[in-house]
Amino acid sequence: MTTTVKIDIDNPSQLETVLAFIEKLGLKAKVSKNGSAASDMDEDTYLFSSKKNKERLIKSLDNIEKGENLIELDLDLDEFVKKYVH
Repeated sequence: MTTTVKIDIDNPSQLETVLAFIEKLGLKAKVSKNGSAASDMDEDTYLFSSKKNKERLIKSLDNIEKGENLIELDLDLDEFVKKYVH
């Protein structure tokens, strides 16, 4: 499973802050200028290669289907950084 988040920023330090937050959550992020289907397939294969990670992803998908344990963000990037990043 791949989730794409598009951020249009002129300040690279903001991107670094968001990436640091993602890492604190125990997630992995890949930054690219333009995505491609081939790279998405590689990411899916990688994410499902670990039994523990596969179980975590399946549980997350189940939560999404049930509408449980979700966090909804309706913030611009500056508000997101102020609220969630130390």
